[in-house]
Amino acid sequence: MRVLICAALATALAYSVQMAEHPANMLRPGICLSLALSLAWTAPLRAQFFELRHKYVETVGVKPLKRELAGFYTNTFGEVSGAAWPLCLVPLVNGAPKLSPRVYRSLVTNYCVETALVAAGLAPAGPAAVCGLVVAVLLLLLALGQRMGQMLGMVSGHKDVLATWTVLVLLAGELDGTLGGARVGMRWLMAATYGIPGITKLVLPRLQGRSWLSWMDGATLQCILLERTALYGNNLAKLVASYPVLCAAGSVTAVLFETLWLVLPCLAPLASTPMCLAAAGILFHLGCTLLLGINFLPMWLPTYWCLLPGPPGTPHLNIGCWTAGVLFLFAAGNAWFYAELLSSESVPEGRLWPLGIPPYYSRYCTGYRVDEEGDVEIAAVVLEIGSSRSDNPGCPSTDPSHHVSRRGSVWRPEIDQYLVRRINAEFRAAGSLQAAIQRNLLLLALVESSPRLEAIDVDSLVARWQSVSWVRKKFCLSWRATGFGIKEEEEVVHALSGGELEAAVKQAWRLHPLQI
Repeated sequence: MRVLICAALATALAYSVQMAEHPANMLRPGICLSLALSLAWTAPLRAQFFELRHKYVETVGVKPLKRELAGFYTNTFGEVSGAAWPLCLVPLVNGAPKLSPRVYRSLVTNYCVETALVAAGLAPAGPAAVCGLVVAVLLLLLALGQRMGQMLGMVSGHKDVLATWTVLVLLAGELDGTLGGARVGMRWLMAATYGIPGITKLVLPRLQGRSWLSWMDGATLQCILLERTALYGNNLAKLVASYPVLCAAGSVTAVLFETLWLVLPCLAPLASTPMCLAAAGILFHLGCTLLLGINFLPMWLPTYWCLLPGPPGTPHLNIGCWTAGVLFLFAAGNAWFYAELLSSESVPEGRLWPLGIPPYYSRYCTGYRVDEEGDVEIAAVVLEIGSSRSDNPGCPSTDPSHHVSRRGSVWRPEIDQYLVRRINAEFRAAGSLQAAIQRNLLLLALVESSPRLEAIDVDSLVARWQSVSWVRKKFCLSWRATGFGIKEEEEVVHALSGGELEAAVKQAWRLHPLQI
């Protein structure tokens, strides 16, 4: 069903491009159909993730999660935050009405948002387009505003903010009666979306007592790449991290690329430079996907339609009152976002959604401490699941040493790769080895049992896993007179198999309201 819907949306998009008299006429159809295509393709995963996260938070409890994660931020599975005042008074934006997993699944798997976007994209200009966009905005805010669905990899880190504001600007342009103004407004959005992370890579290190250019020294990118290597086994990231000059060049290029977008609103509508930025942007995001496992394209690519040349005679920087009002709210939201960030020294993205473009910069990724010898250590804990068996294939081994000799493969959940980071986050935030292990086993059981969470057979799960190991993977970057080097180490923090594994899973599961 999903494949057929996505194929139909792609066909409609291609037909709209073919029928358009000028590329500028593709602004509304292109954005709406592209965003609908991205949402439709990920609909089953979004519904499954929402239900999974709802069960996890319901099991562990919101208060313990807030207590354990206080002052600690990562794109984790258990972070739950309410909207700040006065956003808490705004319906949809504040996550209200709060949808149950069943209602959310119906909303997503029935493609309600996508249907509204298609209707808005194909409607004739005027009242029909305005009505379609109003419905699309309301449904989009309802779906994306649900707090339980905001940590999915495709939307976490405020990836959904640009798409949300783009549709709002599109609606404002229809109300103003000029899509040329909407195009200019979207270029302002893109300038901020790319330019703010570029500027903060210069400013935030300085506020932390480092030099203005410290982010571009290459060491920061090396640490990020090696963290991804430890978490995801990304050998390409490890290869790039092995060349300090390449990492330094990549860091400088990234900052220059991001800050260059700040000039986008000043470019004439017919200029070819925006198309060059579009090509560079797609290559940039493909590189982020391959090296860092961060994919911005599904939620950001629809806005790229505003980079197409405008029709001849389009007034430069001409926007209407509605578009200007939306841009003012966007700017005010970013000011509020960074006032909160600087005062609290933490990213307030959950509390202020959908306001603010985050810096994509954190102490965790860029604040690795240098030891007395000038070395930097990067470490992460991952789960390895495999069959640790004796000569009898049907008999799982309970010998830890035998288990360690061949642990198996790293856990790679299909629903969302960001869950791998949750395993490591628990070890950094839980405070004890036992607490982290229990939370990890609970998450593992829920993920592997999804989507049929109402009928979980722990015995069959344990029999399928055979063994589970918690492995700390560590990289040490050293700069010596003889040159740069990377030392790699692995340590088994804990290992369970056989009866011990079964008992540990059942112990972690006892707090769950469902019966085993």
